Amino acid sequence: MRIEVNGASAKMFIDGLKYSSFVVDEMLGNTKKSVGLYVDMATIGYFKDLKVTKKPLKVKQTQRENKGSI
Repeated sequence: MRIEVNGASAKMFIDGLKYSSFVVDEMLGNTKKSVGLYVDMATIGYFKDLKVTKKPLKVKQTQRENKGSI
């Protein structure tokens, strides 16, 4: 599983798929500089080969900005 977080949005990719399986458009709370793993009570969770990589924030262009660059 790969999770890409960009600002307040996140996408989850399963088994190396090209397109995301799950999308969160607006996360609430502090979304800066933190990674959390949560396993509910009475549940066993295993994490192996966990890797966190920081990449630059991707800024979406508006249609107006795209038209101006033609």
